[in-house]
Amino acid sequence: MIDASSILTAMFFIMVIWGALRGLMRGFGRQAVHTVLTIVVAVISFVSTLSLSDKICSFFTPESIKGLLENVGDADGTFDFSVITEYLSSVETLIKLPVGALITPIIFMVIFVLLNSFVGILNAIVCAIFGIEKPEGEAHKTVIGGAIGLAEGLIIAIIFFLPFANIFNVADRSVDAVRGKDGDRYNKIVEPYDTYCGELGEHFAIKLSATCGKPLLDKLCTAEIDGHNVNLRDECVEVADVVIEFYTLGKIDYSALTEDNKAALRSAVTALENSEYLTLLMSGIFRDMGRAFTDGVVPVSAPAPYDVILNPAITMFATSDENNFRSDVDTLLDVYFILSDSGVLKAFGQEGQEDAMRNAFILKDENGETTVNKVVNKLNQNEHMSPIVKAITDMSLIMLTNQLGVDANIAETYDSVKNGMQEVIAVDRDQYGSDEEYEEARNTKLNETLTENNINLSDEEVDGIGDYIDEHYGEDNELTDEEFNDIIFSYYDVYLGLQGEGSENP
Repeated sequence: MIDASSILTAMFFIMVIWGALRGLMRGFGRQAVHTVLTIVVAVISFVSTLSLSDKICSFFTPESIKGLLENVGDADGTFDFSVITEYLSSVETLIKLPVGALITPIIFMVIFVLLNSFVGILNAIVCAIFGIEKPEGEAHKTVIGGAIGLAEGLIIAIIFFLPFANIFNVADRSVDAVRGKDGDRYNKIVEPYDTYCGELGEHFAIKLSATCGKPLLDKLCTAEIDGHNVNLRDECVEVADVVIEFYTLGKIDYSALTEDNKAALRSAVTALENSEYLTLLMSGIFRDMGRAFTDGVVPVSAPAPYDVILNPAITMFATSDENNFRSDVDTLLDVYFILSDSGVLKAFGQEGQEDAMRNAFILKDENGETTVNKVVNKLNQNEHMSPIVKAITDMSLIMLTNQLGVDANIAETYDSVKNGMQEVIAVDRDQYGSDEEYEEARNTKLNETLTENNINLSDEEVDGIGDYIDEHYGEDNELTDEEFNDIIFSYYDVYLGLQGEGSENP
């Protein structure tokens, strides 16, 4: 039975031997001219391929897509689909990887084979018309012609095998990267590849073409993305690494992650962050989505009170770029792990979801820190996500006022409570004869601030928040948004402490 490896070997030697035989028949002069023409054809093919590759990618720019969609509408003709093209800036980036890393070498090979065949036919016609033949009696020139023909045949074989060498080179590097990782889960990739593709990847013709053609491939497969010159072959390996990582995750209960699950997800996300191409692509997609949501082109909503987080989240997406994408992904993954560990994700979708989620959010860990505080602390470490923290504060205020939805006055409520807290901090202890008198005045001011904004807490809870303010903030402290958020989140600790003492639920 003839296998693929034998076919590759036969094709390689046919090209090389045929080139040598043609060189012997042509002699030194004719073969030298023919080889020079072959090299010229290779250069023309290279330049043409780069131009054609750019044209293919430019077809997927927002402007080109808009031209195709400008006359397209819905069934009633009321919606102009071309408006969405303003939010498709990532499409060109998306298409550049398969075009630049995989299709471009094939285009180059096909153009070269066609042009070289045409030049060969044209050369034969010219020689026949003008009676150009190999000179007689010059055996040494015949041998030199054969040697040049052999070299030409080798060049043709290397170019012909270039697309295959490119694919196997990317595949080999991708699998080799997996071999160096710990874990049996990667065997589902390594073993089938070694069984079915390993021998072909190691074939001498493939290896020779990959080695000799590397400078050519690197040039063909380099593209400009968002002002960065990116080697798409290298990025293809990085993308394959990400795909393999997520493919080998297996069955996971994403609402209750184990430590092994977390390690696997962390490895997959790290692979994603290591890819410059994917970083540019994903940040661009997030940015386009955020802008589409912000402009109302794509309607999006969430149930109360979680809808208050929606706008800041959309704003965060709309301002995503390659500089903040990696840190955002790391932060979101950490928050995801916190929500999984605390049972928040498990509670979501269950009967009695609101109570279950509320209990999970105020659950304390072994260090006495609540889930909501851990989430907020993690978000606070990422400046790009600070609007999310304020939104969580808004949501807390809404829940404390027992309102079912978010109205347009939430910003006023936020500012009103914050200003009131500033007045609470300004209460001067020295003006009172005892700590009891000071605490009574402080709590009175604090309770006024809360009740004016429809927040009704027990005396014990007001006292607990007041003690927290005294402990963490001095009289001259000018509250920042972050500090005010911290005071609001202290309610959960106070509430839990009172629950532990047997206090009734407010």
